Amino acid sequence: MAVKEVINPPEMWNATPRSYSHVVKVNNPQSLIFVAGMASVSPDIQVIAPGDIEVQTRTTFENIRKELAAAGAEMSDIVDMTVYLVDVKNHQWPVRKVREEF
Repeated sequence: MAVKEVINPPEMWNATPRSYSHVVKVNNPQSLIFVAGMASVSPDIQVIAPGDIEVQTRTTFENIRKELAAAGAEMSDIVDMTVYLVDVKNHQWPVRKVREEF
């Protein structure tokens, strides 16, 4: 897999507690994998745990893990992830907490 270097310049604010880095540099990639939008759904496309953001986030990340594994990659290979939340005020910290588990 690619060699990924996480860079947090000392003259910038500390991004680590916010679960991201300012810059990610990928050296010598052998392949790039793009994962399409993912949600908390079962194989029969049923929403899992409506109203429970932590369970939904965990399910979404498990689905992503399965997709990456099918492509020969793992969660630690992720270079960039965009997360969309309907209720940022109430959901950002539970989502960040679960994201740290992965």
